[in-house]
Amino acid sequence: MKSKIILILMLISLRSLEVLATTDCTQVTEIPQIECNALIAFYNSTDGPNWRNKTGWNVTNTPCSWDGVFCDGGYVVSLYLSGNHLSGSIPVELGDLSNLESLDLASNQLSSLIPTELGNLSNLVLLDLFHNQLGGLIPAKLGNLSDLEKLDLSSNQLNDLIPAELGNLSNLEKLDLSFNQLNGSIPAELGSLSNLVLLNLSFNQLSGSIPAELGNLSNLRELDLYHNQLSGLIPAELSKLSSLEWLSLYFNQLSGSIPAELGNLSSLEDLSLSFNQLSGSIPTELGNLSSLKDLFLDNNQLSGSIPAELGNLIDLQGLYLSSNQLSGLIPAELSKLSSLEWLSLGFNQLSGSIPAELGNLSSLEELGLSYNQLSGSIPAELGNLSSLEGLGLSSNQLRGSIPAKLGRLSNLGWLNLSSNRLSGSIPAELGNLSSLEGLYLNDNQLSGSIPADLGNLSNLEVLYLNENQLCGSIPLSLMNLNNLSFLFLEDNGLNVTDLDPQLEAFLNGLGMAYWEPQDPSICSASLATLAFFKAVPDSKGVLLEWQTLSESENAGFYILRGEPISSECTSNQSDYYEVVKVGFKPTEGDGFSVAPYSYWDDTVKPKTTYCYLLEDVDFGGVVTSHWDLITSVTTR
Repeated sequence: MKSKIILILMLISLRSLEVLATTDCTQVTEIPQIECNALIAFYNSTDGPNWRNKTGWNVTNTPCSWDGVFCDGGYVVSLYLSGNHLSGSIPVELGDLSNLESLDLASNQLSSLIPTELGNLSNLVLLDLFHNQLGGLIPAKLGNLSDLEKLDLSSNQLNDLIPAELGNLSNLEKLDLSFNQLNGSIPAELGSLSNLVLLNLSFNQLSGSIPAELGNLSNLRELDLYHNQLSGLIPAELSKLSSLEWLSLYFNQLSGSIPAELGNLSSLEDLSLSFNQLSGSIPTELGNLSSLKDLFLDNNQLSGSIPAELGNLIDLQGLYLSSNQLSGLIPAELSKLSSLEWLSLGFNQLSGSIPAELGNLSSLEELGLSYNQLSGSIPAELGNLSSLEGLGLSSNQLRGSIPAKLGRLSNLGWLNLSSNRLSGSIPAELGNLSSLEGLYLNDNQLSGSIPADLGNLSNLEVLYLNENQLCGSIPLSLMNLNNLSFLFLEDNGLNVTDLDPQLEAFLNGLGMAYWEPQDPSICSASLATLAFFKAVPDSKGVLLEWQTLSESENAGFYILRGEPISSECTSNQSDYYEVVKVGFKPTEGDGFSVAPYSYWDDTVKPKTTYCYLLEDVDFGGVVTSHWDLITSVTTR
């Protein structure tokens, strides 16, 4: 028994000695002692005891078996310790690993400087220090690493200049210095990196112009210079980059025009020039970029019209032209972009009507046309955009009624038609928009009551109906909107006296709700309410007859006539071959409860179907369209 106890104590003692053992580099035979010492110095300098994986480090005398250490021919050739909780500084002794080919220390917490001695690693092919806290300058001696193929120093705190010596890395394929604090200009010497496939200098503080020499990088596929302070022109020499797939120059201070030569980049898939100071027109040559999937030109000072040639970009998924000074019409050719998912043309000076052909863009997820000078009606064809998640048409001059077909957009998350001249009632069909979170119909001329169907919008968070001519009571069904936080109903003619107690409690419990002040006179004294409006054909033309129930400040009536493309009369001008104003009947509104009117239209063609719309106009020139009484007739 005593001997067993002694044996157990001896085993415990031996294990204790093993735990306390440390590597003795004088006893290491796998690699030179200088390399062993370098590894131990690295371990001690980077808080080795707290690494995530540290098997064998500073314990055994076989460093080639340590986690992340790879040897070949009696030398350390690779060191892979990414994401291993390293902290502290990189020791200068790493420069003694003369046969090292790969050094990957990415995604750690290393700080201090990059040792100049790393420039001694003449066999290095990969140097990856991504996502650390390294500061100071980039050692110019890294330019001595003639075999280097990948240099990634991104996501650190490096400052000062980019060394021109990096232009000596003739075998380099990837250079990523993004997300640092580098300043000064981009060295023209980088144009000598003939094997470079990726150059990423984004998210720094680089200034000056883009070197024309970058156009010599014939193998380059990705050029990222965004989020800097670069100025001057976009070099036309970039058009020589025949392999380029990605060109990102956004968020700089670039000026001048977009070089038409960029239309030669036949492999380009992404062109991002947003948030600069670019001016002039959009080159029609960009329509030659047959591989393009995204075109970002928003937030510049571009002018002129949108080139119809952009309709040739059949693989385009995103077209962003907002916040410029573009004028003219929206080209109907854009409807050929069958892969388009995002179309952003807002904050320009676009005029004319919205092309009904945009309803053919079956893949479209967002359509932004707000803050322009668009007129005419909202095409009902937009209701065909079954993938649409956002529709913004606010702050234009759109007229007519809201198409009921918009209620088919089951994926729509927000609908903004505010600040237009829309009239008629709110379609009850909008209550079918089960995904809707924001509905903005404020600042229009909408009339009638609030549809109780809006209470079906279970995901609705924001509802703006203020500044219209809505009448009647606030529907009790709005209490079903459990996610509603913002409700604006003020400046209408709604009846808000004697509210249902439960409804009032609901309104008061919202995050922000306004339903006063109201003007009941909006509802009690409308400009002109009609008893009927009809069209009767005979051998001489068409007799139009209508009768009012009441009038107030009515200056007269317009009569509009159109030939429908189909037999159906709609509120969309694009649904007609021709729309003409055939008559104006001046009369002062005198408050009569009943007043008959008639007009003879003798300019019609025989055996033709027409649609007639009656509009009243006040003495200030404001027109109200009576879409609910639009009528059709076929001449003899």
